[in-house]
Amino acid sequence: MSSEKSPREEQKRQIVAYVMNLLISPREYRRARIFAIDASKRAKDSPKLTSCFPDIENKLGRALPRVSDLEIKSKEPYRSILSLWRSSSRLYISTYIILKLINHLKTKVLRRPSYSSNESATATSVTMMLIVYRIMFKVTSNIHRRVTYPQAKAFRRKYKKVATIIKSDSFPSTASGFLAGLCLIFHKEDKIRTAVTFYVATLAAEALYDSVMSDIDYKIMGHKLESWMLFPLSYGQLFYSFIYERDCCPESFKRFMIFFSPERISQVPDYYPKDLPYPSETQILDSLTEIIRDKCPPFNSPILYPNSYVLPSKYQVIDPIVSQAHPGIRHLSCALLHPYESSCLMSYINDSASTFKHFARYTLPLYGIIMILKSRKLITSQASVSVLLSEFIRSTLFISMIVSTSWAGICNSQQEMQANRISSARIRLVGFVAGLWACIDKSYGRAKYIPIARMGFETYLKSLKQKGYIKNVRHGDVIVFAISFAILMRIFNQNQDLIFNKGTRKALSTISGKARAKTQQTVRADSTSNKQE
Repeated sequence: MSSEKSPREEQKRQIVAYVMNLLISPREYRRARIFAIDASKRAKDSPKLTSCFPDIENKLGRALPRVSDLEIKSKEPYRSILSLWRSSSRLYISTYIILKLINHLKTKVLRRPSYSSNESATATSVTMMLIVYRIMFKVTSNIHRRVTYPQAKAFRRKYKKVATIIKSDSFPSTASGFLAGLCLIFHKEDKIRTAVTFYVATLAAEALYDSVMSDIDYKIMGHKLESWMLFPLSYGQLFYSFIYERDCCPESFKRFMIFFSPERISQVPDYYPKDLPYPSETQILDSLTEIIRDKCPPFNSPILYPNSYVLPSKYQVIDPIVSQAHPGIRHLSCALLHPYESSCLMSYINDSASTFKHFARYTLPLYGIIMILKSRKLITSQASVSVLLSEFIRSTLFISMIVSTSWAGICNSQQEMQANRISSARIRLVGFVAGLWACIDKSYGRAKYIPIARMGFETYLKSLKQKGYIKNVRHGDVIVFAISFAILMRIFNQNQDLIFNKGTRKALSTISGKARAKTQQTVRADSTSNKQE
């Protein structure tokens, strides 16, 4: 029998090769083909399969195209087009399916309203970012290369600034990232788009900070700048928003401050009559904000001066608290924050001890679980036990001290500063000073302090937008997203290690196609060894 194949059979193989090229790459097809042929060889050992599919190995080998056929069909310039088609179609389908599953889980299982029902628009936006970036990266890289040619000397002389920008090594990635970021406009304008913009902007700020820190060795008073030094600034902004702008403050931070401040935000006493009104947590915080805005008026104790005690009408809601305050208290803010203790210093010490004990109830079981998981290492090394205990003490002390110092700073600022001195920035200063307690807990700095910095940055942007400093520009979130995405792609192409978040790094590598760069050499190396198949 002749080993040559008929023209009709060869034509079928060519058609299959064209279709397979649209679905998988030659390297992926090689693995699938080897797996299929190996499975057919194992099937020969099964009498049932052999009776149903006689001569399965030879038929499968004749039906499947060779790997070399796919490599011929995927030569340049079609290889890039096919690669872009495969990547974009896979990304669209996977994004669409994931969003559909999330919305189905929220609406049908959790019985919650869906954030977005237009999954196709979201998938289109993400897919267009990939397509635009890869196409524009090739175009801008070609422009970047050609502007350095001797034939472009006249252009460089005439347009010096433009030529300088184009000759920059970061021009292709930055320009392509900005144009790709504009594809967010395909997503409808809603809360999801705004949230994504804020998140990507904080990621870009984080990556830019890491890039600067890696290039220059900044030092302050002989100490190198580290991630924990971001905490005082971010905590100052968060504490300011908690006092003045609670609608801009994150819900998680508000719950944290209220939950770990039982000594400052008074709860209803056990002896207090249930039929009488008592201020809620929100009313106490609102009254404290008004007191600070009124520059902390003096407090006349109704116990010492029952005839001259007059509480303004807007503070009547906190009368059940301040009417029982210690007679030695001089400021209304102190009467609200520590009504049963006349000394701000003693109140600070008692509050610090109480907060430490309160927070240790939650951190102690957590570190106990860690000790159980690391029991083998702890048995062999006593140093590991001491390190774990020191981390527990430092973390608990750090959290308890920033909370107690924040509240004590409000009282102390009224005594150390005049009433009309930096009244608006006083709370930020108090939060900054309280945030300096981060110096005692530098372990796992990035994991703890970078998310807090991101939260503070987002709160600051919301505050600026609420005050009108950032005007509502049509599709302004798209422009911010494009700028942030351009920064991310520039830093990613410069040094991938500066993107510490693994999920972000993987997403950027998918869009840029750098994840495929390592596979190209493997495809070329395998092409010679697969001609015999």
